[in-house]
Amino acid sequence: MRKIDPFVRFAAQVSYTPHEEYAVAPDKRLFIFLNDNGYIDVGGDRVKTENGLAVYIPAGVPYRFIGEGALTFIAVNFDLTHYRCEHTAPFGRRLTPSSEYDKGSDPEYTEELSSPFSVGLSGAVEQGRLLTDEYFSKKPYFSEKLSAILKGLIFEMLREKENCPFSEVDKRLKSAVGFIEQNYSDDIKSTDIAAAAGYHPYHLSKLFIKHLGVSPHAYLNRVRLSCAERLLISTDLPITAVSAESGFNSTVSFTKNFKEKHGITPSAYRSRYTKTI
Repeated sequence: MRKIDPFVRFAAQVSYTPHEEYAVAPDKRLFIFLNDNGYIDVGGDRVKTENGLAVYIPAGVPYRFIGEGALTFIAVNFDLTHYRCEHTAPFGRRLTPSSEYDKGSDPEYTEELSSPFSVGLSGAVEQGRLLTDEYFSKKPYFSEKLSAILKGLIFEMLREKENCPFSEVDKRLKSAVGFIEQNYSDDIKSTDIAAAAGYHPYHLSKLFIKHLGVSPHAYLNRVRLSCAERLLISTDLPITAVSAESGFNSTVSFTKNFKEKHGITPSAYRSRYTKTI
């Protein structure tokens, strides 16, 4: 993190009328919103805009703006280092991700800035306006001053992110887990879980794996098997009924998943553990 020396490629206040199309940038993006009449969707994660909301988006992550009217924000296009500073003009929008701009292309890539995040930050608008004023001034050392201003702003955003007792990710993951634990016996799908959390299924899967170590489907399977284990030991329900009560769509699927976890069939599990009680 100490080696971050941002290269600001573009900074300006923008008034933008949203449309449904996603954009994918080959460099980093920072948006500081000045009004609250819309949303920004980053990789399937929708966030309500508000004055002072600062949104960081790494290269290669799809995003789009949503709203009825024009959104006003300060847009900053940049890299974390001067590694590609020979590209001085603003990069245009790319509508499909490119491996050319994945994290490996930046020698000063940092884990803290590997994922998009947003924070409401006091002073973000003022710092954003300092960036735009300096960018258009073209005074001596303007590039160095832009780097210094942006570096300070990035660290303020990271500090604010760390100070939040429960991040938006934590809240949404908790919503997804709660939805699974309340509805596991129904025929729910990954899209249903994602909708309950307000995420795109692909994005939710990445967050589950990162924070919980398993995909949403694997977590759902885990909850269903725990229910089945409880029913096998505490009730006399037939195996078919245990399977249905636990949310499995067939006894064959239930038995297969159960054997993968325990190495024995549900009937053998029941015999083994009810005898020891």
